[in-house]
Amino acid sequence: MVDAAPVEAAIDAATPTAGWRTDVVVPVVALAERRFVPLAGWLVPSDGAAPVVPTQHPPPTRIEATPHSSVQPRVVAGDGLPASWRAAVGTAVVAYDRAGQRCASTISGLYWLGLDNGETELGEAPIVVGELTTAPGCDPVAITDRPEPRFAAPTKPTPAQVAAAERAFRALPAVKQQGRDRRIDRDGVVTSLFVGADGAWVVVAATFELRDASCNPEPTVVRAIFALPGRGAPPLVATNDEELGLEAKALLDSDRDGGLELITGHGRFDHGMQLETSYVGYRDVGPRPAPTDGPTTDVAFSTYFGCD
Repeated sequence: MVDAAPVEAAIDAATPTAGWRTDVVVPVVALAERRFVPLAGWLVPSDGAAPVVPTQHPPPTRIEATPHSSVQPRVVAGDGLPASWRAAVGTAVVAYDRAGQRCASTISGLYWLGLDNGETELGEAPIVVGELTTAPGCDPVAITDRPEPRFAAPTKPTPAQVAAAERAFRALPAVKQQGRDRRIDRDGVVTSLFVGADGAWVVVAATFELRDASCNPEPTVVRAIFALPGRGAPPLVATNDEELGLEAKALLDSDRDGGLELITGHGRFDHGMQLETSYVGYRDVGPRPAPTDGPTTDVAFSTYFGCD
């Protein structure tokens, strides 16, 4: 009788599998009632394979936007992906909602996510994403294997808290500097309050655009996080000036270093010739920010329009 164990072991060793980095936080992007997570930088294929960006597809599944627009996202089936990437389908992941509650989720399919260019191609460097299937009532915003991340729950701020936070925001040197030749765009100043076991914070953000029309106005973002004491002006905790969505979706400390981490939602930034669109972004904004060479898990696209 032949011992099948060595043969089975050899087959298993040769079968590509999907591994996962456990030291990252992966944000979840919600599009048209579906939820997706970027896989690059998080999935670690056993064979080191990398997906090849597609150029042609059958009619795509459009997941957002009517009427038709070339700056809206769409997904198409993840055909042609390496076996080690397809092995991710069926993986149960540790997801959390905005308040930090565990949210049962599974990667149920793989797709290419890119911008709709009106033809059969996906424009602007599409990325591989996994779609999440979640339990009823589950609305995940982040995935991480880090033990016991601490989330601050989003809470509706009072008018007095909004007013105090906006005053503190407008008094920041960075905001005053922007105000010399720029103005706050139509979205205004966006304020979000988060309350957790370790304290309460208000996140304030605004996009600034040039007062005069320009072919390349390069809007800038100023974002600030203030702690909320019982009385007095809120002290500044951190600032960030990257082009991420103004909406703060989640505030957390996933690695217990005492620093805050931020997940943002959808934002559009018009540069005149270029339109930058961020659907979800993650940043460590604490006193010890994450190294810049870490994995990129943002979902963002750029569209070039040219200049008349």
